[in-house]
Amino acid sequence: MDATRLFRVILIVAILVVVLCGSAFLGIVPQQAWPDQPSVAHHRLAATYREACGSCHLAYSPALLPAASWQLVLRRLPEHYTQCLSLADDTRQTLEAYLTAHAADRSTQDLAREVLDSLGRAWPKRITEVAHIRRVHQTLAPETWARPGIGGRGDCAACHPGAQYGEFDRENAAIPRS
Repeated sequence: MDATRLFRVILIVAILVVVLCGSAFLGIVPQQAWPDQPSVAHHRLAATYREACGSCHLAYSPALLPAASWQLVLRRLPEHYTQCLSLADDTRQTLEAYLTAHAADRSTQDLAREVLDSLGRAWPKRITEVAHIRRVHQTLAPETWARPGIGGRGDCAACHPGAQYGEFDRENAAIPRS
């Protein structure tokens, strides 16, 4: 191949790379190509989740449990911890789709990897049963959980202001004093 022909091939490949990469960053490539970017459907599912679950407690980040655990929680809704809950089948299916799609075993978040690494083969029924979460909170005295500003071990938002967004950085945590 002569130098001119080789130059043209390299130039065409370079242009294709620039066009494809540029279009991806401009949003021209379909959403499926960039799974970390939330789609409109994702926002609808998340809103259903926040409405159905967040009306009683924090709508926990799906990355805190693996998909099998979320399925277990949803199957046990009629006796959801201390309350009797009933959801329409389509709502339950929507919640399952959202929670399992963004569960720890399907998420790219660092927190999800830490959760999964701590579980082994376990499928906890509660977020407070996740070994990683228990480990990072083990230094807290039992009476800390009984403080007026903390509603127990499941009240993540009491100490983590970004909990509703799935942010649990230690640097931003603030334990209520009284």
